[in-house]
Amino acid sequence: MKHWATRPRHWARPRAPRPAEWVELWLRGACALVVGGLVAVSCTVDFSKPVDSVCGDGVVEGAEQCDGEQLAGLTCQLVGFEEGTLSCSSDCRLSLGECIGGCGNGAVEGAEECDNGDDNSDTQPDACRLSCRLPVCGDGVVDTGEYCDRPDTALGCDSLALGAGELGCDTACLWDTADCELGGACGNAVREAPEQCDGTDLGFATCENLNLGVGSLSCSQDCLLDTAGCTLNSECGDGVIVIGIELCDGSELGGQTCLGLGLGEGTLGCSEDCQDYDTAGCRRADGEPCTMASQCGSLWCGTEANLGWPQGHCLRGCDQVSCPGTSVCVEVAEVGEPVCLRSCASSGDCRPGYACFDRGATGETLCWPHCETALDCQETGFCNRWINRCGITPAGEMNGIVCTDGSDCASGQCDLGWTPVTYCTSLCNVTTGICPNDDICSDLASGTQGDLGHCLDACVNNNDCSAAQLTCIANPWGAGEICHP
Repeated sequence: MKHWATRPRHWARPRAPRPAEWVELWLRGACALVVGGLVAVSCTVDFSKPVDSVCGDGVVEGAEQCDGEQLAGLTCQLVGFEEGTLSCSSDCRLSLGECIGGCGNGAVEGAEECDNGDDNSDTQPDACRLSCRLPVCGDGVVDTGEYCDRPDTALGCDSLALGAGELGCDTACLWDTADCELGGACGNAVREAPEQCDGTDLGFATCENLNLGVGSLSCSQDCLLDTAGCTLNSECGDGVIVIGIELCDGSELGGQTCLGLGLGEGTLGCSEDCQDYDTAGCRRADGEPCTMASQCGSLWCGTEANLGWPQGHCLRGCDQVSCPGTSVCVEVAEVGEPVCLRSCASSGDCRPGYACFDRGATGETLCWPHCETALDCQETGFCNRWINRCGITPAGEMNGIVCTDGSDCASGQCDLGWTPVTYCTSLCNVTTGICPNDDICSDLASGTQGDLGHCLDACVNNNDCSAAQLTCIANPWGAGEICHP
């Protein structure tokens, strides 16, 4: 069961004293003169046997920390300060106001958990303690969230209408009703460990401090908190995200950004109903689809209609600047200048309509425009499968026709280097194997050029080949038969 307290509570454990903890030791019933880390003189005060004391008589007795000029040999330095004059207050409490540096100076320093100066107290609820530590269960003071804070409560069970017996205080500072005639049972209207609540006794829990909005808590018959009466304040537009109900609220986006959503640069917003992000202000990263320049962080879009690259492509020039991230600067003839293209290890790293080919100047594999079907060309609806571009009508000879240079071919590719003749071919993605006219996609470079392959002229016999110098042979780079010189 999750405890209602906002921080762990525990009984203080004894340990070796430090000079700065003199006051704390005094109030726990032990006193010592500490010099150089060694206990020179010690004594104990038994709180179970009260001593009559008169504050102002010049004698330290009972629960007094000091009396007049009698400071038990203590100084500011011995209680953890750097310098100053220790004095005694009119109620026989040590006054640290004239001590300089260290616990009690009003500044949280070193290992201190708190420091409220003269407001530090070992008797006031919720106060920073004289040892500059936060209040905890077991320090002898009943703080917020505690019912008690000492094993010897000196209260009878009848004070809680639990019959005869003596109340105790457990290590969580809840009532220990084990000795009570009517204690230890759910339904007795007293919250006892391990109960979350009992009847109208909800401890100190509210809808608000449980981060459940507003409303009223109640207690079930099993002594568990019933949160059905709590209502999360999910008013969209108040600038506060209610987890589980709102994704964002106004300008509060929970740390999300355009970049975090993979949408490049720009300003992310929140929808009017707080249920989704408004990405209209985001500008897309290099290589993302686009139809207009304003969509791109680079403010340059190579559209599908103008460039033929599937679904458009956010471009960034690199003749004067370096490419961001792992992108590579490469000269692209159809663009007319060097641009940044994303690097890749395989075509799976590229978006649809692009393949991972070796097209870099020094052998880098890059996401290269490569439509294969009309589905890749959402704007133009047509894929020229000889050049793998969108919306461009084929012109020139088809694959398998003898050529002298790329201008003879629809693909622009006459680069097989075969002799005495070579023929037009086109590029293909060896992971999909798609070629026009049922040609055969073959990896002539044995995987050294990424997923780049060439579409070779398929045949059944020599009559299927376009020239007498070509023979129909078994494909040495893969399946099927191809025309080859």
